Amino acid sequence: MKKIIAFAAALCITASAAFTAQPFGIISPESVSFTVSAANEKISDNGVIYTMFDGYAAVTGREANTVNVVIKPEINGVPVTTVFSTAFNSDKSIEPDSVTVITDRSFYQCTALKSVKLPETLTAIGGKVFTGCTALEEISIPDSVSSFGREIFSGCTNLKSVNVPQSLTEIPYWAFSNCISIENIDIPDSITKIGEGAFRCCYNITSIELPDSLEYIGEYAFIYCEALSEINFPDSLKSIGQNAFCNCEMLKEVNLPEGIECLESGVFQATGIESIVLPSSLTEIGNFLFINCKSLKNAVINSDINEISESMFDNCSALESVTLPDSVQIINDSAFSGCTSLTDINFSDRILSIGTDAFSDCKIPSIHIGADTEYIAPLAFSDCTGTVITIDENNKYYSAEDSVIFNKDKTSLISAAAYPSASYTVPQSVTEISEYAFNNSDISEITFNEGLLKIGKGAFSHSAITELNLPSTLIEINDSAFLGCNFTKIVLPENLKKIGDEAFENCTALEEVILPESLSEIGDYAFTECKNLKEITIPANVKKIGYDSLGYNYYFNGPWETVKNSDFTLSGYSGGIAEKYASDNNIPFNSLGEVSYKGDINNDKTIDASDALDILSLIVSGNTADSEIADVNGDGQVTSEDALMILNYIVGNIYL
Repeated sequence: MKKIIAFAAALCITASAAFTAQPFGIISPESVSFTVSAANEKISDNGVIYTMFDGYAAVTGREANTVNVVIKPEINGVPVTTVFSTAFNSDKSIEPDSVTVITDRSFYQCTALKSVKLPETLTAIGGKVFTGCTALEEISIPDSVSSFGREIFSGCTNLKSVNVPQSLTEIPYWAFSNCISIENIDIPDSITKIGEGAFRCCYNITSIELPDSLEYIGEYAFIYCEALSEINFPDSLKSIGQNAFCNCEMLKEVNLPEGIECLESGVFQATGIESIVLPSSLTEIGNFLFINCKSLKNAVINSDINEISESMFDNCSALESVTLPDSVQIINDSAFSGCTSLTDINFSDRILSIGTDAFSDCKIPSIHIGADTEYIAPLAFSDCTGTVITIDENNKYYSAEDSVIFNKDKTSLISAAAYPSASYTVPQSVTEISEYAFNNSDISEITFNEGLLKIGKGAFSHSAITELNLPSTLIEINDSAFLGCNFTKIVLPENLKKIGDEAFENCTALEEVILPESLSEIGDYAFTECKNLKEITIPANVKKIGYDSLGYNYYFNGPWETVKNSDFTLSGYSGGIAEKYASDNNIPFNSLGEVSYKGDINNDKTIDASDALDILSLIVSGNTADSEIADVNGDGQVTSEDALMILNYIVGNIYL
């Protein structure tokens, strides 16, 4: 008896279909029911149990000691057309001579099955038919098969060789996924589409010959084919789906054909590609196309695309040169981030927009920004110390001086990421330091001129600055402005109104903070993780102290959480927000006297809409003569203007 492996499940075909010329479809086992009663005759022949039905027979089991099975084409004069799904779960070989269709899951997880001989009568194989047949080593599929189901050989970890029949036009979803022993596979000229994940995690495939008929390679088709080193792309190819060759680490050479139109996101992510030419026919390029291609040295883009997609060359640390077409107008976020070897890139004067981290950590000698550029993201040139940045004098939006980027009239400092020296003086004209302008900067000494009003979000976060002398004109320090800095002492200026969320978070060396009498609000987590800050005095005018902003450190408990600093003491005024914060957080409190707030009409230590309503009630009742707290604007009268000031304070338009 032949040692052939494979079958075991639900071939659900009606007797009439077996004898007529009608085309066979793949029939789901759930869609067909069989009723087996005592009246159905059972016949055992060579260890195979057949059950007789009206006009046909089905294989329903085997004798206990039978391991190699041959299914007869007919029994007692009627055709055998069906194999029930539980018939052969432990068999080593099966030879089904008369079968025309194998339905879904027929041999699903038949872990003993080693080989299968499929009959020339077979026209269709359903989904997951051989999924999980981990012992299956070889199978020959006849050219009569014109339809494959999904995941047909998925997880056949010992399958070493398989042929794809000439009659197929598509290799379906996950067809050979996790077939880790396959080294080569022949794909016939009839195939126009390779489906999603078709060869996913086929770790030992070394080469693929794609047919001239192929038009589409689906997403994840060859992902994690780590040994794949050779593949051809035919002229017929139009599109490659996302992550199709992701993590094909041995793939070093790729020649894309003229005629290809679409490369979706991450197609060649983390491959071993050393150079690439993108043809002129490309009209669509997805994000993350070559991210983490650490061997890629040269890239030429011949396509007339108008943007470089997000993270297109992100972390391509060996990339030395890039040729961009003149059509490019937008360079998206992280497009060349981490390209530490990039020294040669042609920067078109037509660039309109440069995204966040577009060139972060690049070492390009010089970049000239043209007259047409309308937007430069705050972190566009992060960690580009030493790059000479110039901007066309006719640019309407930006200017540059010593590689520092400003708005046109130099009232806003946008980025000092490329500034080459350790000390810097902010120009007199600057009224605002924009968000992330000095983020992660190596500048250790900064001089501020009077006139500065606002420091933006993250402006000096994780910078090397060690001493802070802020001008008296400063009004706002915004979120994360000095996060992670190394100050030991801070004296904040006399007109400061606001300290934003996380403004001095994680300043672990900070020991002393002096807050001005002008200060109105302290944001959430403003001084969290300032482990060496043991005491702080809250001025009388402070009306808001944010969540866990004082006296707390972080600890990791799955997510990061806050824990109270047991050595921390808060000083402030009784009856004010400082005492309330200390009480709410069980922090030792040192009273400096009594305080009441203008605008806190109901004396609940919070200024909100209810106080505005109370002012209006006072006005209506006429009881305004002794209401000094209600005179918010200090004009000696209690009017609707005072209520309006409270509402403006609540929405952040003014400070009180």
